[in-house]
Amino acid sequence: MNSMIRGAVTSRRFVFAAVTVILIVLFFNAIPSGYGYLDSKPEVPKQGTAPPKPPPENAASSSLASSASSPLAQPSTLAESPQPSKQAPASPSTAPSSSSSSSPASPSSTPSAKKPDNELSKTAILASLQKEDTTWLSAFHPEVAAAIYVVDNTTAPYTVPKNKGHEGMVYLTYIIDHYTALPDVMVFLHAHRYAWHNPDLLGSDAAEIIDKISAPYVQRMGYVNVRCHWDPGCPTWMHPLAPETERTDVFKPEEVELAKAFREIFPGEEVPEILAQPCCAQFALSGDQARKISLERYTAVRQWLLDTELDDAISGRIWEYLWQYLFTGKPISCPRMDLCYCDGFGVCFGGDKGKSGEQGMNEFWHLRNEKNKLQAALGQIVDEKEDEDGKKITPVLTDAEKHIVKDLEAQIKDFEDQLNERLKKAKKRGTDPKLRAEDCGRDWKKGDGF
Repeated sequence: MNSMIRGAVTSRRFVFAAVTVILIVLFFNAIPSGYGYLDSKPEVPKQGTAPPKPPPENAASSSLASSASSPLAQPSTLAESPQPSKQAPASPSTAPSSSSSSSPASPSSTPSAKKPDNELSKTAILASLQKEDTTWLSAFHPEVAAAIYVVDNTTAPYTVPKNKGHEGMVYLTYIIDHYTALPDVMVFLHAHRYAWHNPDLLGSDAAEIIDKISAPYVQRMGYVNVRCHWDPGCPTWMHPLAPETERTDVFKPEEVELAKAFREIFPGEEVPEILAQPCCAQFALSGDQARKISLERYTAVRQWLLDTELDDAISGRIWEYLWQYLFTGKPISCPRMDLCYCDGFGVCFGGDKGKSGEQGMNEFWHLRNEKNKLQAALGQIVDEKEDEDGKKITPVLTDAEKHIVKDLEAQIKDFEDQLNERLKKAKKRGTDPKLRAEDCGRDWKKGDGF
């Protein structure tokens, strides 16, 4: 009996030691750790680590192929959310080729009166190709007004003057065609429902973006990038004035053309040293904010897109980091991730008394990073390997490895349960307008709503 007990203890010690060794090896091989525990300057967590794994996107074969940047790792610190511009962006109402000095565009209509939250109108604007399936929008949101543009079908109910400039042509065309009757809130999105650049904590699901985006928040901010994660795009991303020898990032081919394009689109204005916001050209915009820019100005901006000799993909990607400047007059728009998720989508993790929701979110990312490390360790054991000829080989596990796998799977399950429970509580907390304001550091009084 004693020998059996000693054998069991020895086996458990072996499993523990083996797991420890694997984790140490993985750590020193630079497995991304994401957020540090309660670190005030955490790294942005990598995409692709959300529990619900979305199906892969279909690569578009023509002009509307997504201009989203590659999801590279980009460490960043959090910054306070910039407030929307009180004035229109300093943009001339003449054509972009004009060399005249800029002046703020005047609103063409009086801002809409304050409406109750539940009376704010919302329209989803999708940029699509004929081959893309957009039926998910009506299936999940039959109550939401929609404008689904099909850029390669000139007879579609919603189409564009030319299939050029990716989603930028669609977004500008919608505003131009509906300028006198814009809804209270517009949500501009790509056609695919699932994508890595959609909000991670909403399951990377565009249907959830439309459902959860807070119309009052969009009204307050004016312009809202619907991607809360900073990676890629923040806190600094495009450096249009950097020496050409420094603008060699293969994942930012548009950077070398950005300064010239900026001067053409915003003549007379100083080119910013940095242009940054979370990728990937999906955002919400209030009707009032849109009308701070004249119809003539929008028409001139779209004409630049029609006339430019830049490659279609490059012209579309240039706009990925200009939308925030066009609508707010600010070159950098990198709101804190917890504020974006909480005020924007009602995912509010809270924190200790006197702390903001950033604390609770950091704790969530810490748990998920620990789970990811365990999953990586598990993969080192069970994933298929390649032989010298590149042939896939399924590993045959020893009894000791089977013990390790079982132990790792149990730990991963425990982390997943904790994460699911925290996310569930965060979404419930976000349904309380008072708690949402508290987490975001906003003043709130009874009757304020969201």
